[in-house]
Amino acid sequence: HPMLGKALIAIGIRIFGDQAWGWRIFPAVAGVGTLFAVYGLATLLLESRRWGVGAATLFMMAGTPIPNSRIAMLHAVMLLWMLLSLWAFCQHAVGRRWSRRKALLWCGIFFGLALSTKWISLLTLELLALCVLVLFKEAHDRRTLAGEVLIALLVIPLAIYICVQTTLWLGGDPGWSSVWRHQTYMLSYHTSLNATHPYASRWVTWPLMLRPIWYYFHEEAGRVSGIVCIGNPAVFWMIPAGIGYAIWRY
Repeated sequence: HPMLGKALIAIGIRIFGDQAWGWRIFPAVAGVGTLFAVYGLATLLLESRRWGVGAATLFMMAGTPIPNSRIAMLHAVMLLWMLLSLWAFCQHAVGRRWSRRKALLWCGIFFGLALSTKWISLLTLELLALCVLVLFKEAHDRRTLAGEVLIALLVIPLAIYICVQTTLWLGGDPGWSSVWRHQTYMLSYHTSLNATHPYASRWVTWPLMLRPIWYYFHEEAGRVSGIVCIGNPAVFWMIPAGIGYAIWRY
């Protein structure tokens, strides 16, 4: 993966030592941050603090955010930046609290930080593209808006990504060639990985959530302890219904 999330975990280890607290402190902080980001985004979209609290409560009960933010992984960090990117965009597109340029600027910054954590955050662009279409529909200066969008969603994220990737140089591998090698390695790893696991689940069973992810498993003297990540059906199975309702209302 790109360097930002791993660099944050490394900073935690430098501060608190090479032990569980050091590994997990920044993902845990990011996990708490996502809770506030969900509240802020929902409050802005639904124009109600009560619904914002409700959305944050459902997020806490979803089953996956807590284990993902209590282990040395990149999910919580990436999700925080993705949510903040959408929140910044909506500060203008929905709330009209920020100017268009300010909203796009911060949207691009947060998107660049998400991209610098995990490549899968590129999926944020799908939703942002739909939001941008709404802006174009309402704008009278579409040529200016096109330039602002290009800078915010391409130039700024790319500049942040490149700057973050140069942290490779701190590890004793200076030069732009090391940055390029890291990109080709990541691409090769994700496109050619052919790994199996005896506990693996088939993708067709994922919506039914028949098998959890075990982040930690230990069995001793007939007693099992573990860290389990699995969705809460009461929340997850409502997502298709919520999407269908939003499409119907649209």
